[in-house]
Amino acid sequence: ICEIMNDDGTMARMPDLIKFAKKHKMKIATIADLIQYRRKHEKLVELILEKEFISKIAGKFTMKIYRSTIDNIEHVALVKGKISKDKSTLVRMHHLNILNDCLDDGASEKTNLLTKSLKKIEENKSGILVLLRQPQESISDLFNLEKNREKTLRNYGIGAQILVDLGVKNMTLLSNSKKAVIGLEAYQLKIDGYSKI
Repeated sequence: ICEIMNDDGTMARMPDLIKFAKKHKMKIATIADLIQYRRKHEKLVELILEKEFISKIAGKFTMKIYRSTIDNIEHVALVKGKISKDKSTLVRMHHLNILNDCLDDGASEKTNLLTKSLKKIEENKSGILVLLRQPQESISDLFNLEKNREKTLRNYGIGAQILVDLGVKNMTLLSNSKKAVIGLEAYQLKIDGYSKI
């Protein structure tokens, strides 16, 4: 990693670096590229606790707590029934949001998605809810859609590694929108379809 200066003494930015790399036939990578590479090629989660969990809403689950080795944030996987690589697993990747999940934010269309997802998994008799947590998230950040989108993308790799550790290969996503999830093939995960919450 090095810093390149422009002829006028200012620090080169991405457009300048791209020109420089082309001129000198060099490859270029960003810090984001390096992080993405690590997430795809290194195991970045570790299982630290496993115990039975009984939900008042949806009955018995196995709770597995995973710690990210990147930032030490703990994430929760609630697993119901038997998970098989030969069968599509019902999966909800859920980013914890205190406004929607705890306070029933009336201004949001996403209220109660956590509760509804648990009920859907219970009806199906098997499935996984992965609850992804954010490091030092401020409440005001929850109102910023762009920041939330960035954090969601950042956590896809962690969530994918948790699913792989749980034995998932094919999945049906519990989601009200059919978002394209890029890079899942690096984890040998496949989305078979979507199920509305």
